[in-house]
Amino acid sequence: MRHQGKIGDEDQIWFVSKVLPEAVRTGLKRIVTVGFTDPSRKTYLDRMKEVTARLGLDFFVCESMDEARDIVKEFQVRRTS
Repeated sequence: MRHQGKIGDEDQIWFVSKVLPEAVRTGLKRIVTVGFTDPSRKTYLDRMKEVTARLGLDFFVCESMDEARDIVKEFQVRRTS
């Protein structure tokens, strides 16, 4: 997310209405992302929060790749424990 640049409303709506539900249908359980801290992405962030909550996805917004890796590692440890 952090290198995508500006994502237009139409593309955001397509992603949350088509891609995310299909990903959940095929097993997606969580999203860990970096790059929503820019104020220009607030609408996209709000939309993602709303849709991921509705779909039952865990949604994590990180400020760094290290933070994102730590969250992913935590879930990997839980899964193998």
